[in-house]
Amino acid sequence: DTLAMDSTVLSYADGECIGAPIYFFFALNTTQLTDTSQRLNLDELARVAKKYSLSVWVTGAADSSTGTSSINDSLSISRAGFITAELEQRGIPAKRIV
Repeated sequence: DTLAMDSTVLSYADGECIGAPIYFFFALNTTQLTDTSQRLNLDELARVAKKYSLSVWVTGAADSSTGTSSINDSLSISRAGFITAELEQRGIPAKRIV
């Protein structure tokens, strides 16, 4: 039940957890993950966040290949929303997703 990721969760400073970012990759100009195996990362992230009552900070991004900065801003928000919804479906309360 314990995975290597738990070792990063156990690094505390002033009562806050310090961990490495987890990246998700999307098909160009979409909110679709490039590989369904990335859902395992969502599962594990949710498991650890629930186990240690952690908050999760979600940000979205898009590169210049997708179009204008306006399009990229909108796509970034949509991608962050997708990850947020996936975490909520896995039992992370919305109030713990920043």
